[in-house]
Amino acid sequence: MRQLLLLCVLACSVFFAGCPLQTDEPILSDPDTQIPAWISGTWVVISPVKERKEIYRFERIPTEPMNVTVTGLDSAGRVDKDNIRKGVLSYVGRQLFISVYDKGDEDNEGGYYHYAIAQNPKGNMFLVPVQEDLMPMNTTGAELASYFRNHAATSDYLDREKAVEFKKQVEAGKK
Repeated sequence: MRQLLLLCVLACSVFFAGCPLQTDEPILSDPDTQIPAWISGTWVVISPVKERKEIYRFERIPTEPMNVTVTGLDSAGRVDKDNIRKGVLSYVGRQLFISVYDKGDEDNEGGYYHYAIAQNPKGNMFLVPVQEDLMPMNTTGAELASYFRNHAATSDYLDREKAVEFKKQVEAGKK
């Protein structure tokens, strides 16, 4: 009986600890959109509370209008060279998304992980993962955008329970 209970707990933990949707392409943006100015800067994860402080810097790539570099920083603000990713921002209707590229490793193939982005009235940013097994890996950016556009009213493709909240760090000398 105890082993059966343990197997049930393990099965549930695997189900609830999934990753965001991963595909070969970033989400295709509606035409004539621009990165919102508020997204650039240094952001600290405030919820869920982590054992160690998680800090990320979002920087625009001047030569690529909808692209950002997402850089992980240690608690002292130093760059974590193993945690630098390219992000592609996109708007589908009024919803902002980021597709973050990961090159993969010996256990996982590379690809884009997809999140919806929202900002609350306090200025905090939320990254909400797109459900993991929503579409196959070879789904195109245009197919992703079409699906999100067709489901915008319900946003049932988002995994809201796994949302991460960030607070923007005020840079020294700025308010």
